[in-house]
Amino acid sequence: MNLFVRPGLIAFFAVGIGISACSLGEPRAPAAVSGHFENFTGEVVKRSGEYRFRPFGEPEQIQRLSRSKNPRDFASDEIHLRKYYGKTIVVKGILADDWIAKADIVGQWLRHGEPRGSTLTGPEPN
Repeated sequence: MNLFVRPGLIAFFAVGIGISACSLGEPRAPAAVSGHFENFTGEVVKRSGEYRFRPFGEPEQIQRLSRSKNPRDFASDEIHLRKYYGKTIVVKGILADDWIAKADIVGQWLRHGEPRGSTLTGPEPN
């Protein structure tokens, strides 16, 4: 009976050590975005079939907006900008690479001559 207990016990410890080693080697999740809030003014443009924010004064920089403060959740908490297409908007948030984190749309302007009203419908799909 002693022969059966030892191999099982050795296998148990080997698996435990392997799991511990794997958990130590995992990359850590990035820390939450920190910094001061800024206001960005720009327009919503369509690039590669997706609606993105382009700040004025930086024509080559295209931003995505997220309500999240954790970089791993940016895509799942992204603010959809279709209803703001072609509009000038003001966004308050924290710049983080090609994202504006903890973003909130605090203002919007219509184009000259455009009727007032809901912007929920957005442009006609192509």
